[in-house]
Amino acid sequence: MSEDFYSWWDYSDPAATERRFRDYLPNAGKQATEVQIQIARTLGLQGRFDEAFDLLDEIEPLIANPTERVRFHLEKGRALNSSKMPEEAVEQFRAAYTLAIDAELHDLAADAAHMMAIALPLDKQIEWAEKGLAIAEHRPEAERWKGPLLNNLGWTYMDLGQPDKALSAFEEALEFRRTMGQAEPTRIAVWCVARALRELCRPEEALTLLRQIEPEKDDPYVSEEIANCLAMIEGKT
Repeated sequence: MSEDFYSWWDYSDPAATERRFRDYLPNAGKQATEVQIQIARTLGLQGRFDEAFDLLDEIEPLIANPTERVRFHLEKGRALNSSKMPEEAVEQFRAAYTLAIDAELHDLAADAAHMMAIALPLDKQIEWAEKGLAIAEHRPEAERWKGPLLNNLGWTYMDLGQPDKALSAFEEALEFRRTMGQAEPTRIAVWCVARALRELCRPEEALTLLRQIEPEKDDPYVSEEIANCLAMIEGKT
């Protein structure tokens, strides 16, 4: 995908993003297939899965290069995973990863590994998160995936009952977000660190972090976590 297209995305408003891509489509020229793949993604994010699958089926014969092929598998996989078909989704993500590695499309390979680490059962998620991180840490064009991969790895460790390892992953993700100057992802990363600290029975440290981000916006998740920390502190006294 053209790097310019990344700025067109508003993941909090996929309907507006869909309109943006559809408005561009008549003038897309050789990018038309890629644009339609992005439209399919917006449809999936809106829960319009049948439309997403129909569009992907329609454009599959038009795919002309490895980038389009990898993106096709990624977006079909995302739609399948969101529509509660993880096994079918994994097949698509695995195909995307293999093709991306073969074509040295490192950014897309990291994306595919990231999705494998989401769609697979818990006991296989760490392996794929680490594959994605290996790419993100050694390929500048894939560096942006380091934050999401570390975040997902942290939650995998939380689900496995290993909050100490989760904390390490969340702290590394927070450092990355701060280095990249990403305000909202940084705030979320702070919350994740605080959540792991509470799980480790360190509510005072967690509360200190949460108080730093509390004034930034009215966030029920932050408020709830503050309440949980206060309750734990009160229970310790």
